Amino acid sequence: NNSVQIENISFLYAPMDLSNTHFTLKNVSGGCVNSNYVFQCGYSVGSIFENCEAFGCNSLTGGVGDGFNAHSDIGVGIETYIYFIYCYAHDNMDDGFSWHQYCFADCYGCFAEFNGNGFTVASGGDGLFEYCHALNNTLTGFGVTSIPLDGTEFTEATLLYCVGENNGTNFWKHQINQTKMSCDSCTSVGINHFSSGIEQINCFART
Repeated sequence: NNSVQIENISFLYAPMDLSNTHFTLKNVSGGCVNSNYVFQCGYSVGSIFENCEAFGCNSLTGGVGDGFNAHSDIGVGIETYIYFIYCYAHDNMDDGFSWHQYCFADCYGCFAEFNGNGFTVASGGDGLFEYCHALNNTLTGFGVTSIPLDGTEFTEATLLYCVGENNGTNFWKHQINQTKMSCDSCTSVGINHFSSGIEQINCFART
């Protein structure tokens, strides 16, 4: 039941955990963190990151290291609904943006580059991406992976007017039945464009 509003600051060397809060962050930059995330959030509906930056996250365990990361509990429906507006994630060991376990995120005009993965929806998460750009991420630009942990929902993403450029694979879907990705008017630039099973409407690919 906590409410947090933070504007116009930069921080280094420590992560920010916003779980169980309703928050608005505007013009906030964080990075150079040895942790699982720069920003962690969950159990919050309608919270907003606007013009925020997350960079340089290197996990202590080596397995993860996300810029923006959100989680909820399994089996209770979507408890987390976060808005990302013109946010920037770069140089993170794992995902630039990721959400899991019945989290929903709406990303508008966000940019991810030089991460392990750019934007990742996993394990029952749900994402809407509008006018987002993934560039030079090692594995995937936009990815949907892993079945929901209780096996009853889908892991899915809807992309509108997004660009994947020179990522390992620009648009990637885990090849299992309970993952979905739909791309409308998206552009892929590079070598590996759209993995199989992705719905494409008015999309374009070039080297």
